[in-house]
Amino acid sequence: MDGNILQTVKDAAIGLLKEHDPETDVYAEEIMRTDGTLETKDEDGRRWYFVEVIPTSFTTAGPDLTEVALTVSIDYHEPEESIRRYGEKAIALDRVLRPVFRFSHGGETRGITVARVSANISGGLLHLTFPLTFLVPNEPEDLPMMEEIETIIRKG
Repeated sequence: MDGNILQTVKDAAIGLLKEHDPETDVYAEEIMRTDGTLETKDEDGRRWYFVEVIPTSFTTAGPDLTEVALTVSIDYHEPEESIRRYGEKAIALDRVLRPVFRFSHGGETRGITVARVSANISGGLLHLTFPLTFLVPNEPEDLPMMEEIETIIRKG
C-alpha cells in the first residue's frame, strides 16, 4: 500500500462534510477552537463534526493486493441537541455518504459502495458509522538486482 490510506479516507470524509456544511467546524484529531479565542464558556454554542477512521483489518488478497476494511465514524454536535434535528441531520448526511464514497489514492479516483450508514443519538451527539472495504495495491518490495553466478564444471 502506498501512502497512508487511513488518512486519505479521513481527508475525503472531512472534505465531504465541509462541502455539505461549510459553516460547521470539522475536526479529526482533537476538538479545538477555530475562531482564535481562548474563551470556553460558549464551547457548546457551536456546531461541529468529529471524524475518525478506525482500521478493522488488512488482508492479503493476492501477491500485489491488500484488502482494507475500516469503519468511518462521524460525530455531530449542535447546541440545541434536539432529537428531531439530529434525525433530520442523519437523513441529510446519509444522502451525502451513500451510495458511493469517493476518494483519490495512488493517483486514481476510487468510488466505494456504502451499503449502510448506521446512526445513533446519544450523549448529546449524533453518531454515524459506515464500513468500507476495498483493495489497494501493495508497495513493490525493493529486491536486490540479480547477480551473475559463476559455475565451474569439472570432469573426473
